[in-house]
Amino acid sequence: MAADPSLVAVSAATPYIMGFTPELRERAGRQFVDVGIAEGHAVTYVTGLARGGAHPVLGVYATFLQRAYDELWHDLCLNAAPAILLVYGASAFGNTDATHLGFFDVPMLGALPGLPYLAPTCREEYLSMLEWALSYREGPVAIRVPAAGVTSRAGLVPAEDYLDGWEVTREGSDVAVLALGDAFPLGERVVDELAARGVDATLVNPRRATDADRDLLEGLAGRHHVIVTIEDGVLEGGFGERCARVLAARQDARTLCYGLPRAFPDRYDPAELLASCRMTPEAVCDDVMAALGRTA
Repeated sequence: MAADPSLVAVSAATPYIMGFTPELRERAGRQFVDVGIAEGHAVTYVTGLARGGAHPVLGVYATFLQRAYDELWHDLCLNAAPAILLVYGASAFGNTDATHLGFFDVPMLGALPGLPYLAPTCREEYLSMLEWALSYREGPVAIRVPAAGVTSRAGLVPAEDYLDGWEVTREGSDVAVLALGDAFPLGERVVDELAARGVDATLVNPRRATDADRDLLEGLAGRHHVIVTIEDGVLEGGFGERCARVLAARQDARTLCYGLPRAFPDRYDPAELLASCRMTPEAVCDDVMAALGRTA
């Protein structure tokens, strides 16, 4: 903010999720605005700021973003306003109360034209995506802030442009594992478990929650017998289904999609919910071995 007077942080009564303590809000001065419990107004407000030449960043809980769907569609995206949405708590590890679930975000935002939805896998990638988004002026950008425990990735190579292709982090054969955002550590454990069972797998960081890298995906299908997608969000309308649609006409690769149920689980244990969806290294690997026609 000190370096860019046009940078404005906006909150809808949840400044703490962005790290804005009372002291930092005082230091930010007029560059921090809390509009109160009014998410719809917040989205229209940052649209106006962006259209006026400012660089607005709105931090909002995923569970409250649904209140602003009309404004996201009609104001932000229709006007291609270069504002940034930081979406918090979009995870099985977010709020576990049925009234505050945040993992329906990918189908919701994925239906909106012109809104890239980035899914960082770690702290470093999140900061890199945020820096890139601040320089992107072609339209809005949303970032799915890591919620399942912020980790670091040794050797991460940031992308120059996050609208380009996916990141292949390990090259293998037979099986390709596409692990989105928060689910990337699970993808790493799956690949390690497959290796222990004699299966050499490719691991991919898709980087974007709502867009399939068609060229890479079709290339993976041509070189692998099984494509696995793992996401920390609902399956219906999610990342995995978008990949499966691209591969639907192919006969050379099976697709296994893992994610959360389209339901309202209430006060659940996240680990138990994931296990019920077979989102454990052992369960995923058992399914992959079956798909390959091999014994575990």
